[in-house]
Amino acid sequence: MGTIQIKRIKGHEYGYEFFSYWDKKEKKSKKKCKYLGKVVDKNNKIFEKYTPKSREKLLLTFGDTYSILEYLKTTPYYELLKKIFKKDFDFLISLILYKMLNVNSMKYADTWFEGNYISEVFPNLNISSQRISDFLKIISKEKTHRLFFAEYLKLFNGKISTLVDSTGLPNEIDFNLRAWSNHSGDIKQETRLLYVIDRNTGLPVYFRYMAGNIVDVTTLTNTIEELKQYGVQIDYAIVDAGYVSEENIKMLYSESTPFLTRLPSNRKLYSELINEYGKNIEKTGKITVYGERILYIKKVKTKLFGNKGYAYIIYDVKRYADEASKFIISAKEDKKSEDEIKTELHNKGKLIMISSEDIDENEIIPLYYTRQRVENVFGVMKSELNILPLRVHGVETFRGYIFLNFIALIIELSIQQKLHSKFTLDEVFLTTRNVICKVFDNNIIINEFNKKTKQIFEVLGIEPIKKLPRKKLGS
Repeated sequence: MGTIQIKRIKGHEYGYEFFSYWDKKEKKSKKKCKYLGKVVDKNNKIFEKYTPKSREKLLLTFGDTYSILEYLKTTPYYELLKKIFKKDFDFLISLILYKMLNVNSMKYADTWFEGNYISEVFPNLNISSQRISDFLKIISKEKTHRLFFAEYLKLFNGKISTLVDSTGLPNEIDFNLRAWSNHSGDIKQETRLLYVIDRNTGLPVYFRYMAGNIVDVTTLTNTIEELKQYGVQIDYAIVDAGYVSEENIKMLYSESTPFLTRLPSNRKLYSELINEYGKNIEKTGKITVYGERILYIKKVKTKLFGNKGYAYIIYDVKRYADEASKFIISAKEDKKSEDEIKTELHNKGKLIMISSEDIDENEIIPLYYTRQRVENVFGVMKSELNILPLRVHGVETFRGYIFLNFIALIIELSIQQKLHSKFTLDEVFLTTRNVICKVFDNNIIINEFNKKTKQIFEVLGIEPIKKLPRKKLGS
């Protein structure tokens, strides 16, 4: 009897028996191997050998992966990714699916892969932790990013209305992109991630990253300049107050880019406008309603760093009540005088928007709050794609990981928009995950679809199927 060895291949164990024998012609000892079959009981050395007849091989999770893959094929992103990533396309798609469907660390991707239909779509793929790390380094290259954005930005036909904002990515990575940051009084070591969002579609357009100690105000000019290099014209810019500076405002005017932003309260112009128009705004401002909020808005012409512009002084009745109540209680505890309290109450419930354009008072708040699209993007990235905590090492894997998440975010938000609020993403993934498939030698048989799964497939434009031909290993 020879020596039995167990080999693990694609998550499954197989038995082989090795014999030693004497080769009379060559006059030396040799070994030969006999295949015993798939391991059934390792301890008792029981194996199941392959037989030609078709038999059930395994059960796999099917519906969630299939729904994303088939939907992706209906979008321009599928062919775009194949064109850019070529031989790495299979790996990229597998990791995107894992990011979209799992909350776990990337190190568990191979375990998910073994039990998922994607292992039949890409039967030759190995997504071990080491391979993932190598892959992230591959897609971190600047050349790859440029090729991708050159093709991706063509989908916006050369023009975008931008929403620009950034978020912090706290991390413990030992590299020069981590630095102490102080945003809104929250001090931590982080990397800043800037996203450009298309206001019309709500899709991410571009991303940049920088050390946590780089303040937002300094990043806008380079961001717009980089987009220009890809042939993208900004036809409208809505940016957060953190980007308001003389350089940025003058740059937007020089580029003839209409803009809207909130004026920070620490600016001299803010104090001047509040003092001049804030006291009598209930009498002189226009009454408008936004949701359940009553607003008084006073529009005035003003100079924005030497350029003709407009300021919108806004008094929010509900916000005033909330802020005033908290302030008065705190002020009384601090024993502030009546005059001090009345003076500071003057600024409560007020904010100022500035723009290069004359905008109707009824439109100013809805237009600015399209910025909520940015919050939605960051929310999906952090809660759905679980970008945090960052579990990468070094700048290359960081770059690759951020890029991977950017592409996954495009696909996830695209699906979200296709659903038209009829289903949530969680609802879609959890429902379709219940559809499993049985893998036979030559075919994959899909279990029955319930009513809700059929409805989801209909919204996504996917045809429910009963059977698929099976790819052979190595084909």
